[in-house]
Amino acid sequence: MPLPESPSEPKRPEREPWRIELLIVFLAILMPATVIVAGGLILNWAVRPTVPVVHDEQNPLVRKFRHVGFEIGRDHEDNIQVITTPNPLLVTDRDLALVTGLPELRVLDLRGTQITDAALEHLKDLPQIQELYVGGSVVTDTEPTLFHARFTDHAVDPLVKLTTLKVLSLAKTDIGDPAVAQLPALPQLEVLFLLGTKVTDDCVESLAQMKSLRELYLQETAVTPAALEKLRAELPDTKILPLDESM
Repeated sequence: MPLPESPSEPKRPEREPWRIELLIVFLAILMPATVIVAGGLILNWAVRPTVPVVHDEQNPLVRKFRHVGFEIGRDHEDNIQVITTPNPLLVTDRDLALVTGLPELRVLDLRGTQITDAALEHLKDLPQIQELYVGGSVVTDTEPTLFHARFTDHAVDPLVKLTTLKVLSLAKTDIGDPAVAQLPALPQLEVLFLLGTKVTDDCVESLAQMKSLRELYLQETAVTPAALEKLRAELPDTKILPLDESM
């Protein structure tokens, strides 16, 4: 009697070529990265403030600002509330005349521009101004200033008339103690950047009068640790940097 045929052994599946395996690994890495990048772009778009679009030909003032290197933010009634300088080296002293008399301007950022004291004379009739940044970066060390702002102590003469200011940056300018002596005239000032300036211990008496201050930045100055401690005693509710003895 013939023996029954034994079942044949299952064939071992053939191994895919190595190129296919490499492609699968690559896609497995690429797809999550693509999802993350796409998610980041969507989130960035979602949180970007909405600025109403007004055609430039209908708003000659907008054209003037952009022509000299300013970028502007407006409210729903087309009032200019924010001015920044994405191309700061293009801005000249006379360009600041565009800022005079803007009734709803809240924020003016002139960091990195090469304007002088004369430009700041145009900063008047700004009844709503709350934040003003002139000079260089407010970041220490990590963001070096290539061009030092050309201001003297007289630069603050028109600024102390902006009594609605809450934030003022004079960072990385050549202003010193005589300029700081005028700053107590700003009764609502809460944040003051003086880092990288020429102030010394002699400015402490003036700063101690500014009881509205909540943050004060004195890094990279000649103010000594002893003077900082004295200032902290006078302004106990103010965050004063640097925190340690290294300037």
